[in-house]
This record gives sequence, C-alpha cells and structure tokens, in this order.
Amino acid sequence: FFLNTRDVSGVQYIKTYFEDVVTLHGSAKNLPRSCTSRLTPAMCFFPQYVARQIRTPLFILNAAYDSWQIKNILAPRAADPYGKWQSCQLDIKNCHPSQIKVMQDFRLEFLSAVIGLGRSSSRGMFIDSCYTHCQTETQTSWFWQDSPILNRTTIAKAVGDWVYDRTLFQKIDCPYPCNPTCHHRVFTPLDAPPI
Repeated sequence: FFLNTRDVSGVQYIKTYFEDVVTLHGSAKNLPRSCTSRLTPAMCFFPQYVARQIRTPLFILNAAYDSWQIKNILAPRAADPYGKWQSCQLDIKNCHPSQIKVMQDFRLEFLSAVIGLGRSSSRGMFIDSCYTHCQTETQTSWFWQDSPILNRTTIAKAVGDWVYDRTLFQKIDCPYPCNPTCHHRVFTPLDAPPI
C-alpha cells in the first residue's frame, strides 16, 4: 500500500516516480476509469485513491513502517544527499528520536489513508508495526510459530480466517516499538545507496 506523500525534504518524489512508471508501461489504459476520470493516471496508481473503488474482497497486509517505503518514499537518496537517514534505514534501532518521530508521522498518514477507504465487511486488514516489507514471501513472517501477531493472531491465520469467511479480521497494531513479535528487517551497508 504505497503512500503518496512528501519525503523528508518536502518533495513528492514518489508521485514523480509513479508518473514515470505509468508512462513507461502505458498503464493509464488499464487503470479504473472511475479513478482516471477524476485524477491523473499516476495518482490512480496509489492505493489510497483507487482501493475505495475495488468491489472484489480485498485484504490489506502491510507494515506501518514498510522498509521499502521508508527508504524510497519517505527518505529517498534524492531527499537525503548527506546520508543522514542511511543508518536508520539499515536498522530501525539506529534511528534517532527525531527520525522515529518522522516515521511515526508517516505511520499516521498511512493509517489515515487506509482508514479513509471506509469500513467494509469484504475488506480485511493486518497492519503491524514491524520495520519490514513483503511479509507474505517468507516462511518466517507467514507460517512459523514466531510470525508477527496481532490480537493473538498470526498473518496466515488472519488471512485464512478472512478468506474462508470464518472471521472478519481488521486490526491495526500499536506504534513502534510496541510489538515484540515483529521481525524487523536489518539491511547490510551493501543495501544502502552510495553517499
């Protein structure tokens, strides 16, 4: 659930990036007319503007501190020319209190966008406070016993219960660092852009 927001320098870097993606791939013709009739195609690439019009059941599984978004939307290299965010991006435990505050504000903006979609009995939600990205691709975050937990429920159980109409799961975690079940992503310096 990539968020259209300003980066730490005040620029909407991700909006420009998505404009380039939509142009490169010719995506405009495949985006919902219900959105592109009101907004530019690039804006309709952001879930916060298009998900409300999705009529099929939708489960939103996302980290409120999505590591890809922190590195590429909130504090991209272009907005951080002196690398002040680099150590924080590698490991959330390295973040200064002022950086955590910026990330907490980012979380609130993200939650506002998700909640702004409105309540729907066909929409599930598992929003944890982990510093990670793509929580469905590894056994650690999906199936293992030490999977991140919300409301005493793992990701796999929450999604399974929602898919099979056993339980409507719509939970949002408390702010970082509240959830001890999180597996925070720690990157190596090789993962960081050069300064």
